[in-house]
Amino acid sequence: MRSKPNSGTRSAAVIHVFQQATTTAPCGSFEKPVVVATHGYTLGGGCEIGLGADRVLARRRPTWLAGSGVGLIPAAGGTKEMLIRVTEFCLGVTTRITSPPCGTPGKRLPGEDFDQCHEAAKLKYLRASEATIVLNRDWLIGEAKQKVLHRVAEGYRPRPQRFDIPGSRERCGAIQTVPAQMRVAGQISEHDQKIGTKLAHILCGGDLSSLHFVSEQYILDLEREVFLSLCGEPKTVERIQHTLKTGKPLRN
Repeated sequence: MRSKPNSGTRSAAVIHVFQQATTTAPCGSFEKPVVVATHGYTLGGGCEIGLGADRVLARRRPTWLAGSGVGLIPAAGGTKEMLIRVTEFCLGVTTRITSPPCGTPGKRLPGEDFDQCHEAAKLKYLRASEATIVLNRDWLIGEAKQKVLHRVAEGYRPRPQRFDIPGSRERCGAIQTVPAQMRVAGQISEHDQKIGTKLAHILCGGDLSSLHFVSEQYILDLEREVFLSLCGEPKTVERIQHTLKTGKPLRN
């Protein structure tokens, strides 16, 4: 007699499916270009869909990865994409990467607002080579269709999975000082610091003893592991319940 999968197994499977839906590289199943046209605020999972797309058409509205406000981290490819984006400038320049990734949202708590698309680009949420700013909402769909046709005419091919994402335990201590300093300054709670520490674990590539270059799927697996561990935290459950009831984050 087959036993029923436990809730943890089911949750891991759901997160895995969501990851595959929001990122084109690991599954390689998107034979046609994926163009995202954002409408209004683009938050959380919506932001992660945009991060995994081939091209993004954005309006002048805030775009950000949520997570810490409900006691979690972005786990649908968002953390993986931000790690890729903030370490891209390092590749080909140095093989010793021990400092925190520059330009990460670490100077802002995930979920903090910012005003314009140019700031989203500055923080790597949008790539200049992949994003187009559309001022008129009525033009979004038409521009998106034209972008798809243009990519096809260019001879579009699905992007291969990357295996050159740098990770090192040496970087971890430097990254973890950010939430530690914010905790000492009274800017975040003890649980916020725990979330930041677990996020640093992903950004460092896990428990790598020295500098290694890892795959996108490896980082996605770390995302899923950390997300599930936070789901078991009582304070995370309190945050989720509070947000569902009030629509506002809880800093417990």
